[in-house]
Amino acid sequence: MTPFQLNLKNNLIHLDFSSEELDLYDKFHEVLKEWNAKFNLISRKSFDVAHASHFADSILISDIAKAHRKGRKVKDFGSGAGFPGLVFAIRNPGVEIELVERSTKKLSFLGEVKTLLNLSWVSLKPEIKKIPQPVLVMARAVMPPPELLSFMFEMVSIGSVIVVNVGGEGAVLPVNGFHCIDDKTYELPAGFGSRKCVLFEKVSRGTL
Repeated sequence: MTPFQLNLKNNLIHLDFSSEELDLYDKFHEVLKEWNAKFNLISRKSFDVAHASHFADSILISDIAKAHRKGRKVKDFGSGAGFPGLVFAIRNPGVEIELVERSTKKLSFLGEVKTLLNLSWVSLKPEIKKIPQPVLVMARAVMPPPELLSFMFEMVSIGSVIVVNVGGEGAVLPVNGFHCIDDKTYELPAGFGSRKCVLFEKVSRGTL
């Protein structure tokens, strides 16, 4: 895997990696290749371009999310094949993160990657439960943003941050009870189009 350059709001940014980090991405990719041949965790077409799509996207989401963590515990809701949860764990060694995935097959895959890569700061859960303290939740392509925010309003406490990631540059409208605190649009490498990462903080309903 080579370092990525991404166009963030018309400003080209270069993402730096240690050799250890790149090695872990390669190992993750190899395990994904083995499992995907049997279980189709991600589409065969998207696997062929995973470095330029899934990995690059998740790396930038991870960096944007980390900037707003501020001591909050981190959860990846609907982690699937580990994007962005496992990527966040690799990019931020030692920062505890919980991967939430209801599919038994995908949860087994996440567990194998965690073990093989020795990601001891990663924990796995089959479902998300109501969380009494402020958290940071990443949710990449899990459900439409309005549905996600409505669901999360009942699950997280005031002060929690939800990281929403969608394709294209369309508007992501807030849901009552959430305040937009950041909004970044970027272009993936190799012509894989634009993405938008929007962060919402939970406030009291009716609060602007």
